Amino acid sequence: MSEPATITAILDRLSLPEQDIERLTFCSVNKAAKVEEWAKTLKNMQAAQTCAQLYQAIPQINRVHINDNERKAMLDVVFPIAYRCTQTLSRSYLNQPINLSDEAKKVVLVSQSILNALVTGYLICLKSYCQDKKRKASQEAASALFNSFQCLAVMQLRNHQLYSQTSKVIWRQANSLIAIAKYLDVNKTLVKSTLSDVASGSAEHGFLRIIAFNCAKTNQMTQVDIGHIFQAIESWVRAMQFSEEPSTFWVDIDSDIPPSFTKKYSPPDTTSIMHIDFSSLTQQLQQAQDVTQDIITSGYEVTIPTEINTSILTHLEQSWSTHPERTSERKSKHNMADLIIGFQQCHTKLSGCDDFGDFLGAQSSRKSDDALPDLGSLMGNFFSEEEKDTVELRSISPLRVKTLNASQEGYCFEWEEAYEIRIDAGDVLLMREQAKRQWALGVIRWVRKKKNHAVIGVETLSTRPKAIAAASHYKDGTGYSDFMRAFIISHTHGHQHFNNQSNESLVTPNLIFKEKARIKLRNKNQSETIKATLGICTLTTGKVKCFDLKKQVEPDAQSQINQQL
Repeated sequence: MSEPATITAILDRLSLPEQDIERLTFCSVNKAAKVEEWAKTLKNMQAAQTCAQLYQAIPQINRVHINDNERKAMLDVVFPIAYRCTQTLSRSYLNQPINLSDEAKKVVLVSQSILNALVTGYLICLKSYCQDKKRKASQEAASALFNSFQCLAVMQLRNHQLYSQTSKVIWRQANSLIAIAKYLDVNKTLVKSTLSDVASGSAEHGFLRIIAFNCAKTNQMTQVDIGHIFQAIESWVRAMQFSEEPSTFWVDIDSDIPPSFTKKYSPPDTTSIMHIDFSSLTQQLQQAQDVTQDIITSGYEVTIPTEINTSILTHLEQSWSTHPERTSERKSKHNMADLIIGFQQCHTKLSGCDDFGDFLGAQSSRKSDDALPDLGSLMGNFFSEEEKDTVELRSISPLRVKTLNASQEGYCFEWEEAYEIRIDAGDVLLMREQAKRQWALGVIRWVRKKKNHAVIGVETLSTRPKAIAAASHYKDGTGYSDFMRAFIISHTHGHQHFNNQSNESLVTPNLIFKEKARIKLRNKNQSETIKATLGICTLTTGKVKCFDLKKQVEPDAQSQINQQL
């Protein structure tokens, strides 16, 4: 068994800056009190200007030749200001095309640099504490560690929301910080947070938060959902713990690599391995998906925020326990394909109607419910061979992308930097391989940003989708909603999501449609509607849902069935 690195070796690998300047240029005196006076002049409502000043000031605090008590006091002054302002700056680069503009890239760089400079400053202080035995188990060390982990967590959040990989710098710092915390014997010491939206915690809580977030496979979610998960994990980590024996994940704190799934990668034979046990948390998340089951736990009881829906809970529970991987073989495929992104754009392309009102046609000739055709005949109409598969519309211009590989489940595409279109994991799209006429409907399952381009993984839902209109019945009995765009899809053979006996499913926006809801369907330019019911939800993303589609049983028929039973 190899020996862990010494604390000196851990500190040396961080390459901390030298303290080689004598005076702070933004402040008249090298005292924390003067820095506090200067900080009061910063305008919180002008985040860009404030961040520009912090970008210049914090590296000076790290390099000025002063004692580390004074340095930490200065960092503690600017820490909450920097934390809030960098959060505000995120509006400049979130909800934007994945290939950011040069201006947005600069904002990201400044934000990440400010937070990284704060961590560096705290590490300089912690290095001094490690060299002074009297500073072991001190509250100052625990506070420096806790604040450092908050900075790293936000840096990691931005990487994930931009679908980038967490850098080795973050993991080098995070793994080193927990090693320092253990050496100083403050890894479990509780610290009262100076941030209003962050609860009190310890260095271990901060480290576990970064690990849990990294293992959550957030590149399969929208930016908004990633933010919700980030907030939830801040409290959920109290249901996690480190284990002496091999558990779900492990991390080598002598390295600069992220945690690994134990069943996929065995940990090396070294005492620097820390095992992370997710079992208590995943058990509660699994129980929370069943509303009829009480959550039973012997430790911290998690609270599920309203923003975290059942599909996200399922995703997190699987990511932190079974860690599912693809089952079908991927084959390299180097040709071109056309993509159309977005629910409305896909519906327009398939239907041939730029205006949804044109798709619905005249409503004055709507027939009574007694004259409605049966589901089978209407489905046959939806899938009529006489209906054109595609309608070329000038308003919908497909994007040409390179296919990297393909499998039975879908494709992997290269998304070029030149495309200034916003995409999210969970978006629906149409795709058509080169030289093929038929459009297939798919959903973006994951996005990964590279240096000069992005890679997107797309799951095929159907090779013969049809555009229709759907309305959902309100539970309060006030009638049906307005018609909305939707798609009827036939099941792909062997598709993992589709397990009902019916032949069709309904793809809808992730809005009002629910399981077991009564719905009405209308085809293009037809006044007739057909009543149906939605079965189980087989797929949910931040943008769309997919339901089994079933014929609605009328009340009289249902009573007869009950009598027969």
